Amino acid sequence: MQQPTEQPSTTASFKGLSTAQAAKQRSVFGPNELEATRRHPILDSLRNIVTEPMFLLLAVACVLYFFTHFSFDCRHFLKWRVVAIGRV
Repeated sequence: MQQPTEQPSTTASFKGLSTAQAAKQRSVFGPNELEATRRHPILDSLRNIVTEPMFLLLAVACVLYFFTHFSFDCRHFLKWRVVAIGRV
């Protein structure tokens, strides 16, 4: 049976940066803030749709049908892709 290892004392005092050190760090690295980014939910949604594997598979199938002159099947695939996008 193993003996429990000794835990470090929780009463140890931690010392942060001095005011001068903090000012120096702030001048070098800037303030500790995240930059606000503008999100575009419509573009994010479109990117998610276009990168869906099923969407890509149907797009490839549509292109193949188009180049093999099965235009009816190509239009059929296009119609169902639009329906699938509308349901997302």
